[in-house]
Amino acid sequence: MILSYAAGAHGAAATIFFAVYMVLLQKFNVKLTWQFWIQTFAYLGALSVYTFRSLILNHDLFFIRNLIEDYTFTNAPFFIIGAVSSVILIVILHNLIFTFGAAKVAGLSELFVIATTASFAVMGHFPSWASLFSLMIIAVGAIIFSLEEINLRSLLAIPRGLMIGIGIGFAVKFVEGLVTFLGTKSTPISHTVLFGLKHVFPFSVMNPFYFTLGTKFFMIVTLFAYIKLYKHRTIPLTDCLKKHTKQLIIISSVYFMALYTFNEAFALANHLDVLMAILKLKLPMVILASMLILKKRPSTPHIVGTIIVGLGCSIIIFV
Repeated sequence: MILSYAAGAHGAAATIFFAVYMVLLQKFNVKLTWQFWIQTFAYLGALSVYTFRSLILNHDLFFIRNLIEDYTFTNAPFFIIGAVSSVILIVILHNLIFTFGAAKVAGLSELFVIATTASFAVMGHFPSWASLFSLMIIAVGAIIFSLEEINLRSLLAIPRGLMIGIGIGFAVKFVEGLVTFLGTKSTPISHTVLFGLKHVFPFSVMNPFYFTLGTKFFMIVTLFAYIKLYKHRTIPLTDCLKKHTKQLIIISSVYFMALYTFNEAFALANHLDVLMAILKLKLPMVILASMLILKKRPSTPHIVGTIIVGLGCSIIIFV
């Protein structure tokens, strides 16, 4: 199975941008408060693209009304579910990284591709047998990547709290995948689900870019509420912006480019499992970016795990 050239190129670009973004998270020691500004700047970037497309390219004089009606409130229930799921995942991963370290979490979080694939399968986009086999290989590589040493003792020493956190994140990622697929793709199953939901609230399938635009708005609102609710655990938003303006602009720009290229790839992809495999190649890219940006040498489990993940991804992409 192969993707179109455009989908593959956008997917490869998204992989590189996501890898650099993950390394910058480590370099700048990003706190949870930073995520509010990262999501805000990314939303402003998406708004700029939306305005350019609507006003300049399509000469749509009602683009502000359409933004409010179609891409904010009309589809609000799905946007809110997607936004809350994303914020929960951000909080979980932030707490896991703070407690157990970035390397272990980065490896085990690659298992989320299984949750995403399962959610797509529930909606009628079934993976091939080769894809399922490669997912098993990717899972093995992800687990090895998170180990201190490649042996049974190190495997059994994975903290229970880390496994529970990854398990919760797995479930959240499954829900996020369901909502994203329902909002952006169409299969007989997803069409039936949406038809049933229209008796509760109206909803229409849209381009992934516009779905992300709506979701980001509610992510900002959710993050703001969370930070205010747990302000004793976070630094003030204004202090964060004043002290780290330059770093926030850099990391937000990279994150926005990752989101934009991913959404374009997702819209163009005819084989989503191939696209997900390309995105999983960000683990080798993270190792390379860590060496270049952080001057950090990878450990043996990192190298072996990365090679195995790369092998699993190659099976999906080329078989």
